[in-house]
Formats: sequence, C-alpha cells, structure tokens
Amino acid sequence: MIIEITGQEGRRFWGVSKLSSGAESTNEPFIGAFAGRDGKKLVMADTDGYFTAELVDADTLSFCYAHAGGKTASSVVSCNEVKRAR
Repeated sequence: MIIEITGQEGRRFWGVSKLSSGAESTNEPFIGAFAGRDGKKLVMADTDGYFTAELVDADTLSFCYAHAGGKTASSVVSCNEVKRAR
C-alpha cells in the first residue's frame, strides 16, 4: 500500500491511497486528521471505509482499516504496518 499525502491544513491532511495486487490496482482519495495530545494518532476516511492509525516512529505507520459492507456486501477489518520509502 502507498499512502500519498497531497495536502495539509493544520491537523487535517488529504491524499490518495494506492493498493496493487497482481494485475489489479486501486487509487482511492481520503481525508484525515491528526488526533491526540501527542499528535501521533490519526483518523482517516476514504470513499467507503475508515482508518485508525498511529505513528510508531518517523518512518512507520501502524493502522487498521474497517469497511462496513451493509446488508448485501461483506465487512472487512484489516491491520497492517507500512514504512516510508526514502
């Protein structure tokens, strides 16, 4: 997963999350905000789900994603860590 931040205003930020799996790839816009006293927690929403996250260190983001599928689709919860590419 690639999380590309394209803008920030105060605690709010926005961008695109990019996910590739084999021949398939998706680009999905999101908006988020830094939360908590230390500013290391994040809350983000994309077009159909929500992220809760924490900055582990300067290069690592630990996050969980939740998508409520409704009556006819499946729900998803997934947790991962991503590292910044330099």
